[in-house]
Amino acid sequence: MSKTTEVAVRRTELVPCTRPAPPRLAPPVRGWLRELVTPAPLHSYLAPGEPCRIVTRRHWAVPLWRLARGGAMMTPIGVLTFLLPGVLIFQVALALGAVAHAVWIGWCILDWRVEQIAVTDTRLIRVSGILSTTVDIVPLSKITDMTLRHSIPGRILGYGQLRVETAGQQQAVGRLDFIPAPGAVYRAML
Repeated sequence: MSKTTEVAVRRTELVPCTRPAPPRLAPPVRGWLRELVTPAPLHSYLAPGEPCRIVTRRHWAVPLWRLARGGAMMTPIGVLTFLLPGVLIFQVALALGAVAHAVWIGWCILDWRVEQIAVTDTRLIRVSGILSTTVDIVPLSKITDMTLRHSIPGRILGYGQLRVETAGQQQAVGRLDFIPAPGAVYRAML
């Protein structure tokens, strides 16, 4: 069981999502790259004093699944590298493909890392995105149906899928995959 899951299961009382800022004499200095790939903190999207019931991110199986897919895609590149050792153009093309694939895997892991899902007493909020931040908000009063689904690997590893349906045509948050402790998230939304 992951640390996030344990926190989500044990937390039953409402806690504010805000952290008091320490007193500073000068503005904080952050690197431009970190500023570029880090979304704004979750509490910047909340009303003052709005309590959170659950704050989590998707399960650690998401980057693990992407790494497994990446390893499966890198195997043919490695085989072709050994089968075509004397052809330089193929070696260069395969090396560039391997580097591009490694960058893609890193991007996917960073995307998983910055995504946050929160349930407050009035809203469901999902913050995602690396270069451009997307904030999806669904008021809990607008949710008409919720479906909780556990697959066999999800039961073993402790994640599930939560489908949220609202009265409108377009749903901001339609399906939440790989949610750790989905029962606790489901109960927090009731």
